[in-house]
Amino acid sequence: VALAWALLSGLVLPSSLIASSVSEFSDIGSYGNPAIFLLYSLFQSLGLFVFWPLCVFFLFKEKITVKKLSCMILALTGCMLVSGIFESGSGMQGSVKGILLGLLAAFFYSIYSLISKMAMQRGYHAYTITFYSLVAVMLITLPLTDWNVTISIISDGGVTMILFMILHSLCASVLSYVLFTVSLKHIDAGI
Repeated sequence: VALAWALLSGLVLPSSLIASSVSEFSDIGSYGNPAIFLLYSLFQSLGLFVFWPLCVFFLFKEKITVKKLSCMILALTGCMLVSGIFESGSGMQGSVKGILLGLLAAFFYSIYSLISKMAMQRGYHAYTITFYSLVAVMLITLPLTDWNVTISIISDGGVTMILFMILHSLCASVLSYVLFTVSLKHIDAGI
């Protein structure tokens, strides 16, 4: 059934959409042939309907229910609506690098969810999990930081900019990760 859903949503529906107006899907960005879009959608659908459910089933022995699949489809639909890919004038273009980075981000975020859920089950507090997660992210991103830009922004903005950056990091990173990690006590980390 999962393979049928993947083929339907990743190959049949997109190919019928492209076939309805091939000229609109040709010569988009650096892509001359619209077949690449079918490949992207097929891989995404296989991951959504086959790969992740199998991972969750084998790793956590969780049942894959209609409710979980419905939530997954609604979440994916919400991401597509927010991204603006359905807007005709958005000028949004996909690239292989962008799609791979997006898939890697989704993969590592799901790994974070699963590891955090296991840590919560072993008795670790949400603050502890968040602290070590953010320290790991800091250590990974520090060498990638453009310090000239950072210093320029801080010197131009002064103390106000420093306070803004601290407040922004607390709200956008720390608070959101603490709330997400606490919520894992009450929900499945899987699908």
